[in-house]
Amino acid sequence: MATPNDRNDTDLITAIQSDHQEVKSLLEKVSNATGSARTQALQALVAKASAHEAAEQEHVHPLTRDASGGEAVVEQRLQEESKGKAGLMELERLGVEAPEFDEKFSTLKAAIIEHAENEENEEHPLLRQAVDEARLRELVGPYRDAEQRAESQASV
Repeated sequence: MATPNDRNDTDLITAIQSDHQEVKSLLEKVSNATGSARTQALQALVAKASAHEAAEQEHVHPLTRDASGGEAVVEQRLQEESKGKAGLMELERLGVEAPEFDEKFSTLKAAIIEHAENEENEEHPLLRQAVDEARLRELVGPYRDAEQRAESQASV
């Protein structure tokens, strides 16, 4: 697991966008892998997505809620996150060899990418406008710490 200093996270928003790139890379790994490698890629995707969403719920969404118009944006993101979590759980339950896995994964992959784009296009501009740049820089460490806590809790 990378620490805040291992990344080029200049502020909270770039940290989130870095996570989005990592999730997209993991989505591609699941798409392209087979057999046990695909299972491992799916497990890595589930772990990263879960930790990322936990950190967002702890540090990002509360800030967005405080911004003008932020409540509705957060509610939409939370609905997307809930659907994504349910979809990932279903894929884990099915297993990568299930006949319907590819179709369900393809649908979920598109939804996850759309969710990331919605955050970047709707939530992040609100944060940039409502939160002081110094505060956004300060939150990188706590955000990454929250991810690490979520990952370690998931692996227990």
